[in-house]
Amino acid sequence: MNCIILIVMILLLSIYFLNLLIYRRRRDNYLKAGKEWDELVKELRKRK
Repeated sequence: MNCIILIVMILLLSIYFLNLLIYRRRRDNYLKAGKEWDELVKELRKRK
């Protein structure tokens, strides 16, 4: 019984950490894309 509970806990924790890593990667990608977009807008404003 204790073994099953331990396996379930490890499984849940691993799923949680994987989701956390995926969320962080997506957030970093969105922030990077936002910075690149801001640079593009600044450059286009300079050309006006």
